[in-house]
Amino acid sequence: MRVVILAAGRGKRLGELTQDTPKSLAIVAGQPIIKYILKALPVEIKEIVLVVGYLGNKIRDQLGGTFGDLPIRYIEMNELSGTGGALWQAREVLKGDKFLVLNGDDIYDREELGLLVSRDLAFGLVRSPMPSPKYIDIEVDGGGIIKGHRRLNESMLGKNINMATGAYVLNHKVFDYELVKLSNGEYGLPQTILKMAQDVPMQGVFMENWHQINSQKDLQRTEAVLKSV
Repeated sequence: MRVVILAAGRGKRLGELTQDTPKSLAIVAGQPIIKYILKALPVEIKEIVLVVGYLGNKIRDQLGGTFGDLPIRYIEMNELSGTGGALWQAREVLKGDKFLVLNGDDIYDREELGLLVSRDLAFGLVRSPMPSPKYIDIEVDGGGIIKGHRRLNESMLGKNINMATGAYVLNHKVFDYELVKLSNGEYGLPQTILKMAQDVPMQGVFMENWHQINSQKDLQRTEAVLKSV
């Protein structure tokens, strides 16, 4: 089974921390984000596919061609943008079996990723207060199957919703769906995957130990959690 790690983003909201460094190499509690991700990969993973873009050469230089016994394949981001565009860059190497998709700037838990890859198709979720109106609430049924989503407004700020964690188990059929273009011009991966979930059963998997790092405040909060473990 392959994992595709989407590590092409710049991370502008981290300010000077990513001025000369790709976001995946931002240091959290003594090591880069990407190292936490790689160490959390479940045993089912046999190859790493890294989609790189902004300062991607620095990721290559730091990681090289392998991580432990796992080979690393690098794919350069080009004309498409957003998380959807990043995954689509790797579609030619993802034919065949199911694969795991992870954001290259979030920190995941190994056990939770193991639960995710035990499913045929899966969508990582977290129950958390909505941080901004750009997020969508993922709807699941009583058995945890993804049923759809709803768009929200500012009246829902601070109220708990089901948010995407950027972790998915997919197969090649996802590439049969047209990428969803967002209002900012980027292509959204969760929005595109939700189209697929309308046609095939996809299990929602809640991930309580997921850490999203979008800002320096997120980074500091995550550092405090990791140092306390």
